[in-house]
Amino acid sequence: MRPFPALAAVAAAAALVAVPPAAAATWTAPATISTPHTFVFGLEAGSSGNGSVVADWGFQDGTGVGSTNGTRGASLARGAAAFGAERPLPRDTLRVLPYAQRSVAALIFTRGFAAGRDRIAVAFGSADGPSLGTARTVQTDDVAFLPSFAMASDGTGLVAWISRASGNRRQVKVSLRAAGGRFGTPSVISGTGRANSVVAAVGPQGQRLVAFERSGHLFARYRAAGATWTPIDDLGAVAAGADNHLAALITSGGRATIADVHRQLSEGGDAGPLRVDAWVRPVGATRFRAAQRLEQADGVVAQDPALVPAESRGAVLAWAGGDPGAPPTPDGPSTRVKVSVMGADGRYAPAQPLSAAAQPVKAVAGASNGSTAIVSWVRIDAASDGDGQVLAALRPAGGAFTAPEAVSPSENASASAPGFTAAPAGRPFVLWASRPGGEGPGVPIGQIRTFVRFAQRTP
Repeated sequence: MRPFPALAAVAAAAALVAVPPAAAATWTAPATISTPHTFVFGLEAGSSGNGSVVADWGFQDGTGVGSTNGTRGASLARGAAAFGAERPLPRDTLRVLPYAQRSVAALIFTRGFAAGRDRIAVAFGSADGPSLGTARTVQTDDVAFLPSFAMASDGTGLVAWISRASGNRRQVKVSLRAAGGRFGTPSVISGTGRANSVVAAVGPQGQRLVAFERSGHLFARYRAAGATWTPIDDLGAVAAGADNHLAALITSGGRATIADVHRQLSEGGDAGPLRVDAWVRPVGATRFRAAQRLEQADGVVAQDPALVPAESRGAVLAWAGGDPGAPPTPDGPSTRVKVSVMGADGRYAPAQPLSAAAQPVKAVAGASNGSTAIVSWVRIDAASDGDGQVLAALRPAGGAFTAPEAVSPSENASASAPGFTAAPAGRPFVLWASRPGGEGPGVPIGQIRTFVRFAQRTP
């Protein structure tokens, strides 16, 4: 196992930071861009090269055997003041990623029935709408967990997934796409052991990265443009099993970084501390550096981190971390948004709190337009069912994050997806899922209405 840097400097630096309360409203009034649903999940947003914003989300209407599921999308054209009407997408759409000037690629993952095999497919289309063409099958396989999907702006693509194999193995497989081509024949990049979590990334010059957990260790394989996969790199011990929340990114020149927000769960139900670790593979290096331990917090549940590019081949990493000294919540210890910025030297700075103390959070998300980064999250209201209000903070290149800003009213928000409109305005925006009409014991589930909402930051 590779050694971890000491935590004392991290804790000391974080203690010096005082986060001011949420700033006065600097955001437009919420606009609803979806029809009502019982549940909304998987909300995401991205921008194509011409500045069109594409949003997509999954939904469920009703409950039980009579419920219906599907996926919807909507786009905000360059210079437009409002999103166009939502459009139906294939029911099993898992992700929609804009790329190039006005294109999108969608990962469609359909579970097989009973002994049937699962289908991994990709459809291409236009950011206008968005609209998709006919999906092409990448592989039918016995897939464990969900595939990971990445696209570069030039159309270079990567799909990675975990496949059940003989002998109780779980292999890691990949399918690659060159710019302008099709996804190719899958190959196995890890054939032994039992992989549990996987994440993929594609770099701006066609580099590729896959990281996966197997037997309590994190492993990675890197592939430079025009080259073959490197040998498997053992990055060290992490939580064994499926409680690894991974993120991966390749910045300009091929610098690669992986983050893991993880927590070891025992068979008896006891849980270890939350750990937040990050690894960096410098440009030209043959291996990743030793992990940086950015946080360790007792009792905090692991959630997905946000990892986005910053200036000088850097990155911004944000996550829901611990909040020592805050009163506990009904669901356990309080949480607080933490952030660490990787500098030009390829090392992450000590973690800093981004949200206020004693205001539990969830659903941390991030985006970057190359010069500014935005992090959004949900501040949980005590009176809700674990939902609340959307807040956000911005960081200009080389600068510090702003004080948190209130993006939405307190309207039972459950998830957020930030981004930026087209240059030259480049206005930050946030999409979120919420229930303005209420939720909880006083509202029968048949009367719950969840909407996707949108606001932009005013100049």
